[in-house]
Amino acid sequence: MKPSGTIAFSSGRSVDFDIWSFNLDSTELSQLTSGENLNDQPSYSADGQQIAYISTELDYIPSLCIMSADGKNKRRLTTKFFCQNPSFSPDGRSIIFSANAQDGNNIDIFKLDISTEGAKPEVLISSAAREWSPSVSPCGGKIVFCVQGQGNDTEINEMDLTTKKVKSLALHPARDVCPKYSPDGKHIAFVSYREGFDKEHHLNVSKQISEAVKAADMNILNKLILELYAIEGDSEIFVMDSSGSNLRQLTNNKRSDNNLCWSPCGNFICYTSGSLSANESERLRIVEVASGNEIKLALNRTQLETEIGATNKINASIWQRVVPDWIERHFVATSFWGEERSPTWKA
Repeated sequence: MKPSGTIAFSSGRSVDFDIWSFNLDSTELSQLTSGENLNDQPSYSADGQQIAYISTELDYIPSLCIMSADGKNKRRLTTKFFCQNPSFSPDGRSIIFSANAQDGNNIDIFKLDISTEGAKPEVLISSAAREWSPSVSPCGGKIVFCVQGQGNDTEINEMDLTTKKVKSLALHPARDVCPKYSPDGKHIAFVSYREGFDKEHHLNVSKQISEAVKAADMNILNKLILELYAIEGDSEIFVMDSSGSNLRQLTNNKRSDNNLCWSPCGNFICYTSGSLSANESERLRIVEVASGNEIKLALNRTQLETEIGATNKINASIWQRVVPDWIERHFVATSFWGEERSPTWKA
C-alpha cells in the first residue's frame, strides 16, 4: 500500500509563508494563498472541504482564518487574537485553537463555533501554565494538547470535553509536543526530544546542572549544558496508545523531526525534518507507521522556490547564469530555498 490523497502544508522563508496542496496520486502542486505575509498551520476539516489556517495578511496579527480546500472563499474569523494551531471538530461546526487573548505571556486553548454568525471564541482551558497545539479526537469528545510545566519541560495532556477532566500522557522530563490522534482515535503520535534517554537520565543531568550553578563551577556547567543540548537537540516521532501505554519510537535519526499529521487511512505519518544545523531547513517526509520505513515523496520543489524568488536570485549575475544551477546549489545553504512545515492530510 502506498500513500494517497492530498497533503496541504505551508512553505516559505522568513515571514513569507504560503499554503500549498500536493496531490500524492497526480503529483500536482497547487498554491492556495499568496502575498508577502504569513499564511501558516493549515488544518483540513474531516470532510476535506475546508482548511483552517493562521494568517497575518490584514494587520500582521496571526489570526484564525478559513478557506475552501481549493483556496477560494477565504474568511477571517478572529480579530485581536494571536492565534495558532487550529483543529476542526469532526462535524466541522467548530475550530479549537490556542491563542494569546489577554496576556501575551500566556497561551490558552479556545473553541470557536463557526456555524453561528458572530460567535465569539470561548475559553476551553486556561491556567497559569501555557497550553497549546490542541488536536480534537475523531469522536469529538476529547482533545489532546501540550502544557508547559516548570522550566523547559513540556507534557502532553488530554481533556474530556464533557467532564472537563484532564489527565497526563507521556510524562517525561524532556519536551513532548505536537500530539495528534490517529484517524480511529486509538493512537496518538507526537514529537519528543527525549532522544531515547529515560526519565532518570534527564533528571540526573538537570540535577547536576542545578548543583553546578550553586557551586558556580562554569567548567562543569558548560559541559552539562552541552550534554543537555545534545539530548534535546534531536527530536523524533513517537506513537502510543491513546491511553498513554505501549510507547514506540517511530523515527530514529540525527535530525530534527517536527510537525506531524496522520494519513486518512492511519498507515502513514507525514512530518517535517531538517538537519540539526541551522543551515538546512525542514522538508516534508512520510514514514510508514507499522514498519518505520521512510516513503519517498515525489515533490518537485521548483514552484516553491520560484514563489519566494530564490530561483531568480541564483541567476542574477552573468557568472551565475553560466554556472549550472545544480553546481551553484552546493554553495548555498538549503535554508535559502525555504522550508516546509505544518502538514495536514485528506483522502
